[in-house]
Amino acid sequence: MKKITICIVWAMLCLNFEANSQEIKPLKLGQKIPMAILQQTMPQLTGNSLKPDSLTLATYKGKFIILDFWATWCSSCIYQFAKLENLQQRYQDQIKILLINAVYTKDTPQRMYGILSGEKAPFIKSSLPSVYNDTVLSKLFPHAYLPHYVWLGPKGEFLALTNTDMLNEQTIKSVLEAYKQDETATAKLLKQNKL
Repeated sequence: MKKITICIVWAMLCLNFEANSQEIKPLKLGQKIPMAILQQTMPQLTGNSLKPDSLTLATYKGKFIILDFWATWCSSCIYQFAKLENLQQRYQDQIKILLINAVYTKDTPQRMYGILSGEKAPFIKSSLPSVYNDTVLSKLFPHAYLPHYVWLGPKGEFLALTNTDMLNEQTIKSVLEAYKQDETATAKLLKQNKL
């Protein structure tokens, strides 16, 4: 009886170890973010309040999402906030821009709030939501520099990885138009029963 109990405990420990050892692997272009990650609650704050809140990427399903990986010590990241705010306001019905601050930056919510609120960075203020202490998205979309932009489609598909030069109104218009044309072509084929 003792041997059976030991074997059962050993088997359960092995299963638990295997489940916990599954690593998050980087996504390749065209792959969708796993549903478990889309639905995962992530801590967020904005420049409007130091009070922490939370969000899920699934909240924005149906919109294009642009993830902006940033840090408080990255001045070029911070100087892009005004441009991001303008793009978000102009395309608020079609896109959602989220700031992502990974745990490796060692930024605190207080330091982030100081930047986002404009207290620590004069003339710069952002009301865009910022995920903080991220450990998941930075593994899905590894990067070697900041700022770093990840473009996700309305169905959670990984569309592009770009730098600051590609984050502009012309690129957003092109992506929205291409997606609209693709949807129209798919709808026509469905109507003709060819898909």
